[in-house]
Amino acid sequence: MDDDWDAVWDGASNIDDKGWTAEWRIPFSELRFTSSPEMQWGFNIYREAPNCNNEVTYWNYWSQSEQGVVSNYGTLTGLKNVQTVNPVYIIPYIVGRTDVSDNLVTSYHPEKYELTGNIGGDIRYSSPIGITLNATINPDFGQVEADPANYNLTAFETYFSEKRTFFMEGANILNFPLGFGDGDMQNNALFYSRRIGKKPSGQISTDDSKDVKDIQSPDQTHILGAVKITGKTSHGLSIGVMEALTAEEKATVYYEDGTKDHPVVEPMTNYGLLRLQKDLHDGETTIGGVLTAVNRELEGTGINTMHSSAYTGGLDMNHRFAKNEYMFIGTLAFSHVAGDTTAIQRTQKAPSRYFQRPDADHLTYDPSRKSLSGYALKAIIIKNQGHIRGAAGSVAASPGFEINDMGFTQNVDNITSFLWIQYRIWDPGKIFKSVNINFNLSTNYDFSGLQKNLGGNVNFNGVLANNWYVSAGSNINTYGLAPHYNRGGPALRTPKGRNGWLYVSSDQRKKIFWESNGFFHLNSDNVISYETVHGITFRPLNNLHFITEASYNVLDDTWAWIGKAQKDGLETQYIWADMIQKTINITFRTNWTLTPKLSLQYYAQPFFTTGQFSNYKRLSEPRARDLDDRFEPLNNLISYDDTSDEYLLDLDNDGTTDYTFRGYTDFNYKQFRSNMVLRWEYSSGSAVYFVWSQGFTDLRNPGSMDFSRDVQNLFGSTGENVVMVKVSHMFKISSR
Repeated sequence: MDDDWDAVWDGASNIDDKGWTAEWRIPFSELRFTSSPEMQWGFNIYREAPNCNNEVTYWNYWSQSEQGVVSNYGTLTGLKNVQTVNPVYIIPYIVGRTDVSDNLVTSYHPEKYELTGNIGGDIRYSSPIGITLNATINPDFGQVEADPANYNLTAFETYFSEKRTFFMEGANILNFPLGFGDGDMQNNALFYSRRIGKKPSGQISTDDSKDVKDIQSPDQTHILGAVKITGKTSHGLSIGVMEALTAEEKATVYYEDGTKDHPVVEPMTNYGLLRLQKDLHDGETTIGGVLTAVNRELEGTGINTMHSSAYTGGLDMNHRFAKNEYMFIGTLAFSHVAGDTTAIQRTQKAPSRYFQRPDADHLTYDPSRKSLSGYALKAIIIKNQGHIRGAAGSVAASPGFEINDMGFTQNVDNITSFLWIQYRIWDPGKIFKSVNINFNLSTNYDFSGLQKNLGGNVNFNGVLANNWYVSAGSNINTYGLAPHYNRGGPALRTPKGRNGWLYVSSDQRKKIFWESNGFFHLNSDNVISYETVHGITFRPLNNLHFITEASYNVLDDTWAWIGKAQKDGLETQYIWADMIQKTINITFRTNWTLTPKLSLQYYAQPFFTTGQFSNYKRLSEPRARDLDDRFEPLNNLISYDDTSDEYLLDLDNDGTTDYTFRGYTDFNYKQFRSNMVLRWEYSSGSAVYFVWSQGFTDLRNPGSMDFSRDVQNLFGSTGENVVMVKVSHMFKISSR
């Protein structure tokens, strides 16, 4: 399913005394198929009528007791001697951009504005055998919506969804998922397109003999070009090939003596992917494989912290049986990374594995290694028809499994087993139109047999007779052990806990509808967290939508991570504290279709979060069940030096500092991001974009939250404005 697919097509609509009528004309040249004298196509179309009790009408209907979508399509016949023309589309673009901010003003750049331009283009060709080629040269994604604000206190990176059109089309063919469900594992995959064109991640080296005046580093890595081949042949073979090349990126270091350096912060990198899938037994069985490769040109860059090469591969199989009532999913994947010993040391010490942990006898940290390999597997059986449905299976990743050069995963050294049972009611009653009741049970181990978690939940969701939607659930977790909480230290016992949630939304057919969500968590260490989220959608006109969502979250934590205190000859100390964090997050969207070819979109997000630490403590007995036994209070043994931005720890209270270390401190982080895009499609496939992006970021008044004051401080800070105009034009070159 690809909701973002957009071909070159024409359409028109009309309202008269018979109602609303629409016609579409989709050229055969836009569709992927293999021509033959007389074709039969799977085909379906459906109509939604919100003003008729939210009626949905299908051309080819199937009941709710049946599973599948495409397999239930009708058959379209009568397509005889269709002569396809396979055009080549060439879409060049030109961009003009102005950045305006007081932050741009320096002694070497006196203006508060900067003018830049860019040119590039896309090429698309759909072949007669159902395969489409997409290529892009020096792409520009300035019209893409900014990522939401985030203040990450964990050791793991944040996952962001893909929004760039080139990487979204055909993503279902290129994807090789490793997880299952809608939890933390759902994003695990061998291909994570956000790696291509990411922010440079190399360390900036400076000359220690000189005083640094300023450092400028690029915000993103330029994509020099990319090619993607996707499609499915008449023999049921799905093909996905992608190749991308990103540029070498350099920072600029300005010194007080007037000199400057240009250290490399991201090497030239090649990304490659090959994905194949074959349908067997009329589509009941699918087998496939994938290979990915990342190669970096590190020679002469001075970078030794990145992998010089990273390869992954995998095999997968999906099989439906017993008249499609049951399904088996199986996956096997491997990884291999290579590089300098420094790079592999970082990989071994990464938060996903922490090979240096003192209590992990099944792991071996080897500082002389120049490569690391691992594997992952998944086996799941699913019942996907009838009133009673369910799934059971296991997902595992070995300690050496590393895919984050081109894929995404947060945890390895991990074995998760789960059971899901659902009871589904779809016959309307007096109260509910439909109800789903779910029971989940899962357990989690590392490869030594250490149980990290055991828990389960019961939840339900349903549609009321008045078309309101309601969902609620409760989750319970037992005691467990977390290998990563001490950032390379011993595994830490986690408390048993429980949480609950409730979600309600009104009738979404109305011009105004609202939704509310509440969440509460409490565990045996007296950690309390609660969140409330409210949203409202207003549709004053059929072509104008306003969407607003606001959330408020409070976390009262009795053990929040501060940092590690280390010194040669002394035992490493793991420092924690109480913390109260408050977060306000507001999102506003407007979608206004002025004409069928002219639209305006606006997105804005103010984000506020504060954290205040107190009652500092050190780790004492990491596996103790009680909080007071697990941690030892530090009282007046720890202090913070504002001058050096370091904590001072006098563990024996003799007046002499034993440890100095950097760690988390009180914070008050505020950010505003907005993006307005006016898009005019002046002819089919050709468009003009006018984009205005604005951003403010402020760090002030650490620890305390005063919404009125913080709003003034945020919008009173130095902002950044970007105004961009992008023009693209599609040229169509017909071919047979």
